[in-house]
Amino acid sequence: MAIPIERINQPIKVEGPYFETPLVTLPGTHITTAYASGDALGTQFEIEVPQSGSIQTIHVTDMSAATGIALDILLFDAPITQTTDDAAMDMADADRAKYKGVLKVAASEYAAMADNCVATTPNVGVAYAAPRGKLICQCVSRGTHTLVALTDLAVKLVIIPATFEK
Repeated sequence: MAIPIERINQPIKVEGPYFETPLVTLPGTHITTAYASGDALGTQFEIEVPQSGSIQTIHVTDMSAATGIALDILLFDAPITQTTDDAAMDMADADRAKYKGVLKVAASEYAAMADNCVATTPNVGVAYAAPRGKLICQCVSRGTHTLVALTDLAVKLVIIPATFEK
């Protein structure tokens, strides 16, 4: 059920420019075997963000192949119980309240180059609140992929910061 706009106590007013996070290399990845669909892709990492806003665009760079991997980026407002890299992703029940949303990057969104590729997922529109100014992220593979180097995958977000009228 939707809440009528006039009933929102603190309407959001978008002001100012977009906020772009730094490019963050996925930590904890490996290069020995292929990731399967549903595997944790590396370990959790944090991205500094405005305390609230709407994620509008996702950029992913994959320096290991000319075809990119579909992936999900799970968002949390605090660290979660870590799933081992390359193991089936399973969010702990105790972490449910920390969950803020999921960002999806399809394999079809990658632009191929000679030995690497980049993806841009536009018009995402995922709103979040991060009182500490940080989102904790955990990537999940949605295909099979083998990395060539530990620094191959990186993520950047473009956000419209929210301001609240008083």
